[in-house]
Amino acid sequence: MYPGVVKSTGLGFGEKLSIGIEPTRLPDRSRYGNHGTYTDITDVQFPNGLWVRSFNGPSSNILLPSSKSELLPKVGFISFWLKFDDHAGAYYVFSNNSDELAVFCNTTPELRLYYNGIGIGDYLLTVADGVWAHYIIVFGLNQTGKIYENLVEKASGACGATRATTGVCRIGSISAGSSNWLKGDMGLFEMQGYIPSAGERYKIFETQRHWFGV
Repeated sequence: MYPGVVKSTGLGFGEKLSIGIEPTRLPDRSRYGNHGTYTDITDVQFPNGLWVRSFNGPSSNILLPSSKSELLPKVGFISFWLKFDDHAGAYYVFSNNSDELAVFCNTTPELRLYYNGIGIGDYLLTVADGVWAHYIIVFGLNQTGKIYENLVEKASGACGATRATTGVCRIGSISAGSSNWLKGDMGLFEMQGYIPSAGERYKIFETQRHWFGV
């Protein structure tokens, strides 16, 4: 059983818990088996055995395959643990390549959610560089998009009635030619096709936090 799993239906991509042997790609536990492809990624192992990804290169990103339309759901959320090296830079944390769904850190520094190319929520980051934090990003057609940090709602905004379409998704960048590369470490990324309840968000956080010392 994987940590923080509350539902399996609608799982577009879920990072499989990596313990022991170093992975060579981002392992997908969903039924699609679309493993993420590394570019300029370094695997880092915690003393507890967990492997996370370090985005520490000049073009670090992970490509999630687009062969399955279910990869980017009409309604859903992404969940991940993130430790910024420098959160005052301009970085893409996640994007589906056309900015239709994107999580972007700007130089303010703010964490901003985009849906269908429109910025709908900004959170002025207060977490320090080098500190792990958990994020849940809720999005979807005719939904209220939300950013949660360590279970606390930090920003929200209306997503609107035009769906962000599926396509190539990247962690740490918007496209292969981008210069806005994420600088930091990330672990336990997943994308689910439903809106999580408060109890489900709590379960994800509580069953994963010990891996990151939070």
